[in-house]
Amino acid sequence: MTTGKNIKNKPAALIITAAAAILFFSIKNLFFFDEDVFVANLQSSFMQQNWQRSVLVKQLFKIQHSFFGINPLGYHFISLILHFLNAITAYLLFKKMLAFFIEETMPVENITAAFLILFLFTPVHSEPLSYLLAQGVLVFSLLAQWCVLFFLKSIRGPEGFYFLSLLSFAFSLLCYEISWMLPVIILTLIFFSKSSKNISVTEGLRLAVPFFIVFVIWLVIKYFFVSRSLVADYENITFSNQSFLKLCRNSIILFARNFIPPFSNTAGFVITGFCTFILIVWAGFKLFFKNNQLFNFSFLLLLLTLLSFLPACLFGIDSHDSESERYVYFSSVFALMFTAFIINVLITNRQAIKAVMAIVSLLFVFLLLNTLQKYTAAGIFSKQYTSALASYAEIAAKVYVVNQPSQYKGALMLRAFTRLPELREEHHTVLNEYMQYLHGNTKTEFITLSKKEILYPSSKLLTVAKPFDSAVYYFNEAGLIKENTVVDKNKIVIAGLRNDTLFIFR
Repeated sequence: MTTGKNIKNKPAALIITAAAAILFFSIKNLFFFDEDVFVANLQSSFMQQNWQRSVLVKQLFKIQHSFFGINPLGYHFISLILHFLNAITAYLLFKKMLAFFIEETMPVENITAAFLILFLFTPVHSEPLSYLLAQGVLVFSLLAQWCVLFFLKSIRGPEGFYFLSLLSFAFSLLCYEISWMLPVIILTLIFFSKSSKNISVTEGLRLAVPFFIVFVIWLVIKYFFVSRSLVADYENITFSNQSFLKLCRNSIILFARNFIPPFSNTAGFVITGFCTFILIVWAGFKLFFKNNQLFNFSFLLLLLTLLSFLPACLFGIDSHDSESERYVYFSSVFALMFTAFIINVLITNRQAIKAVMAIVSLLFVFLLLNTLQKYTAAGIFSKQYTSALASYAEIAAKVYVVNQPSQYKGALMLRAFTRLPELREEHHTVLNEYMQYLHGNTKTEFITLSKKEILYPSSKLLTVAKPFDSAVYYFNEAGLIKENTVVDKNKIVIAGLRNDTLFIFR
């Protein structure tokens, strides 16, 4: 599918080559973040629940573990490869959709090349590129795109593509719950295709029904043999306990985050989101009066964007940092198709198109690389922090942690609570997994008293040892520690972080 014939001697080849070098050097120093250790550690409770959720993704992690062990570079390199496979597939899918839905001659190569740049460098992909837990959505998105691409190829094409489409959908069900919308996406494509006379409604419905049958079979299997919860990691979330207003709020933020990165300032996010909405409405009006077919295609892309993130409306996405950006990775395929399409259709002057694309692309590149740099800085700091803790924890039965670094300007660090079933009480964070898996410490219990966002991570963390009783004079939280009647006081360590200095009290 991604043969040299498709991309050789085309702008796409140059774009992919340049992006590969830029992005590789941007992610090669990343560390294990937050919940990454749960997926790299085969003995974690998350990885032990094979059929609970994302079974196909977990098998990929197991394969990676056999090659890379505790070396994070290997895992992140696989994520980068998956990102490029998604980009190439999306490039081919966009070309197919343009040929399928647009009858008139269009500069397809220019439009798809513009899309490829936007997709590779959009800042809303920072979490999937940096966060190993988000690798699952890269696998799902690839399968989901194959499902749609093979389906379109099967219409007036070889019948084998149809079975490949069904097979891709079946595998996608083993990755992410967003896959549940693929039958609806297929049905939507069929509905819009009637205007281009590629397929009749009756024939389209006949082709769509097997997708719904496969989906129902999977739901039955999931309900009776896997898990009755809607999403395993969000067991308390259902449509029944979510208010309509909250679902609408989540939908608006998810839609906006397909086009714009997070903002630390709420007002900035709202203003930028509103301006984006105005531009989309303006573009829609222009196309409506210009060409009905072009308007229908742009509306289809927006509708596919909405359908692609719809299941994530239950729990939403953060507008202030990159957390949960993985839920808009697949939908960004169609959102960025819309962006590239609008720029190339509404702007008639070729020089103006090049100027707009250059400005948008450079902005995307800057924002994405800036976020990846923050993840790198956060990773370097996390590695030094956990290594320093590990060296002092060898003599301790309990380590009380003050100001545990949680994130750095949106780059998640160590904020997650533990997944260890025996340590699911309050204050037990991912530090326990870090120490057990990365440093081999199975006897020390880490209890987090407070967490803190790092404003200026230092490239070198200083460590200062102080007497145990002086901890309260440096950190108020140390006063919360009561006399421990089970563990000897000499086996308790208090670790407090202040700027670039880690204080160890013992």
